[in-house]
Amino acid sequence: MSVDPTSTDDTADLAATFAKEDDRFHVVLGEAGGKGAAIRAGVAGAEGSTILTCDADLAVDPSEFSQLVEPATRGFVAIASRSVSGSSRQDEPLLRLIAGRGFNALARVLVLPGIHDSQCGFKAFPRDVGETLLAQTTLDGWVFDVEFLALARRAGVRVQECPVAWQYCHGSTVRVLRDAAGVLRDLWLLRRRLGRVKAAGTS
Repeated sequence: MSVDPTSTDDTADLAATFAKEDDRFHVVLGEAGGKGAAIRAGVAGAEGSTILTCDADLAVDPSEFSQLVEPATRGFVAIASRSVSGSSRQDEPLLRLIAGRGFNALARVLVLPGIHDSQCGFKAFPRDVGETLLAQTTLDGWVFDVEFLALARRAGVRVQECPVAWQYCHGSTVRVLRDAAGVLRDLWLLRRRLGRVKAAGTS
């Protein structure tokens, strides 16, 4: 399943080519609505009991997907992490690294204590769990991931960070300075709405 919210490169054309060659592959074209909207559309059209979401740039090699799928089959929300023991990150620009680390630190303080990297775009979860959580999400931008994980914790679903080898891909649409004000606003609104959501069994 490929969800393309009006990309400006040839991603949609490549995905359509794959779909013609393999009937298990489907393409969903939609209006630009951010990451949250894309994930909701993809999960709604996907099949199977376990869902894996990934960025189109494949910054994490597909050979590593199994380590996300395995805990997801046991009821976890499994997230790829670039910031836990055993992980690695390559070729990431310094500004992007600083911004990402700063965002995750702020997310830990305000909403998600103990989660080192909420933003890596590779996650797996049971289909029924994902559908329930996604129906409660309201955000579409950077903070969507934090909202999804906070809702999972609030529902008593365990979140597991899985170390991955991550390769920075040039052409990212994230603009640190442009997006900063909106990100801070969404984080604060999420804190007011959900509070600081700890993992089950922690004090």
